[in-house]
Amino acid sequence: MRKNLLLFMVLLAFVLGCTAACGNPGGGVSSTSQPVSASARDRTVDLADAVETAGKRIQGAYTTADRLKIYETIPDLAGDAAGIVRGDVLEVSYFHIGTVAYTKMDLEVTESLYGDFVPGDTISVYKSGGYIPMADYLPDIQERFPKITDQEVAGTVVDVSNEGDPHPAAGQDLVVFLCTSENEPEPLTDMYGIIGDYAGQFTQGADGQFARHIAQIPAQSTEGGPVQYSLESEEPLDRTGLTGADGVFTYDALKTEIQAALQ
Repeated sequence: MRKNLLLFMVLLAFVLGCTAACGNPGGGVSSTSQPVSASARDRTVDLADAVETAGKRIQGAYTTADRLKIYETIPDLAGDAAGIVRGDVLEVSYFHIGTVAYTKMDLEVTESLYGDFVPGDTISVYKSGGYIPMADYLPDIQERFPKITDQEVAGTVVDVSNEGDPHPAAGQDLVVFLCTSENEPEPLTDMYGIIGDYAGQFTQGADGQFARHIAQIPAQSTEGGPVQYSLESEEPLDRTGLTGADGVFTYDALKTEIQAALQ
């Protein structure tokens, strides 16, 4: 979990739009053993303008979401899923549409649990949050804070945290519940979204088990001018914070729950 993340300015509310686009097209539960398929496809998307962070000053921002639907259970997720896959994160990059930051993950499918996927497929999946140039995130930043120089604005990117959801990293093992994005703006239209954003992503931890992120609500401070937030905590995450009874699963147990939900 990301620590000592100082968060800047005001809370930004946005709508996670996957639920409206998601359907339940044909597909089925896969077998236990899935070697790479000879028909595997490269379905990744190249970004024309990825956000560069090297050599930049990083400023944090915290966002919260107005969700169209709360996904409390695996049957809730499976019911709206256009696909469910287990995959390895190959590459992570960042982009933005207007003032909204996004993360793109390229995944290699290791097991298809539902939908039009085969082992070895590579797909691009987006989620909210990520890095965005300060000038794009807050176009009026110098009107609000006249002492900020042009050089400081140009040399700063904002790390947008979606309720403390940590950014993905290459090498992670994920199970994701996917939605299609035909009705979204480019470049989202050619990618898959995650249903309910982090609610539809299970990440394997160091103990080998899969769990979802639990929303973190930061403490705030007004010292030093702009409102700042910190997500650091010495207490373990409360795993009841998202659903009231959120589970931690071995992969076999998670797969069994998914298979039962698809019946």
